[in-house]
Amino acid sequence: NSLQRVEDSHRAQVEVLEARIAKLAAALESTDRVLRHMQDGGQVGATGGATETPASLDPSSPLFVKKSQLLDALFQANVTLRELQEEDNN
Repeated sequence: NSLQRVEDSHRAQVEVLEARIAKLAAALESTDRVLRHMQDGGQVGATGGATETPASLDPSSPLFVKKSQLLDALFQANVTLRELQEEDNN
């Protein structure tokens, strides 16, 4: 059935996009940890990790471009995922 093939294809695309989102979110979290560590002067917190202060998107940061690219990719993946989910619901 062609409808079933289309639905299977959409589900496969959604799974790929969800995996991509998870990977981008992990990369963004890693970038946040590095930024927090740098903001703390390279100091390690009492628990052995970087302190949990929120990292801002500071244009003077050496990782600003990479973080901006990750945020943009995450946004685009979310938009595509929503579009595919809306198609599946119709």
